[in-house]
Amino acid sequence: MFFPNQRTARGARGFALVAALLAIALPATAAPTWWHITSGRSEVWLIGAPNLTSKSFGWDNHAVAERLKGASALIIEPQVRGNLIGLAGDLFGAAHAMRSDTPLEPSLPPPLRQHFQAVRTSIGQGPGKYAGWKPSAAGVILTNDYLKAQNLETGDTIKVVRRMAHGAGVHELPSGSYDGAPIITAAEQLNSTGQQTCLAASLHDIDQAPARLHMAQDWARGVMHPNPTDPADQACFNAMPSLKNLNDRLIGSEAQAVVDALKRPGRSVAVFDLGATVMPGGVLDRIRAHGVTVSAPVP
Repeated sequence: MFFPNQRTARGARGFALVAALLAIALPATAAPTWWHITSGRSEVWLIGAPNLTSKSFGWDNHAVAERLKGASALIIEPQVRGNLIGLAGDLFGAAHAMRSDTPLEPSLPPPLRQHFQAVRTSIGQGPGKYAGWKPSAAGVILTNDYLKAQNLETGDTIKVVRRMAHGAGVHELPSGSYDGAPIITAAEQLNSTGQQTCLAASLHDIDQAPARLHMAQDWARGVMHPNPTDPADQACFNAMPSLKNLNDRLIGSEAQAVVDALKRPGRSVAVFDLGATVMPGGVLDRIRAHGVTVSAPVP
């Protein structure tokens, strides 16, 4: 699974076809859709942004510029407290509990081992780089290697909106904060079955990359897709209840930030991860649970 520090607190085949799809020029009128949330004299324009895109991904962001005009704030996802790079260093450097003296691949059940080998081979990696890590850590490292090998990015569409807000003089309003250390602790405490479960989730995410790139292309044309609960990700969350609880809390914080913005006159803009926005029990569902009316997706 993609760990929250890649955000998400918040995947390897068919790439030639997907690359061709991404190369197709979009119609001039195609643009992502938004949700319009109002209460009295207050309004929030919310855009859900796809997490996974190619580095050459382009989309019409004119509506972002228009809705930032006169906005009092850009509401963004909760921000990790402390140094995220330092946390990654703890996980993949000093966190000896994530390392293993047992060779990785021979310890995996045959189907999982074959799946892992197929993905790493597809990006030209041998077994040595991952051999000293526990399965969940190896899955994260392989995911990062895969993204680099396929020239993919995570979170770039949100970065575009944030840069535009900065250029427009609109200040950012994080919807909360969280401590990243429990993520490391939860991964360290996984038993052998949980380690394998989370590795399987990472491999499943990699396998889903072509479909997610296609959905990002559709998003840029204003076409929305549902985001049902993913059984592989859910299994990894179930193996790390503290991580699942953190993810649930972060989604709740995003919804609450939108509801709170409606208590202030004027316009705010919000940008969150698209998957977390539209998933069952996600940001939109939680906003509605506050009794707030959310529009259907609009241009």
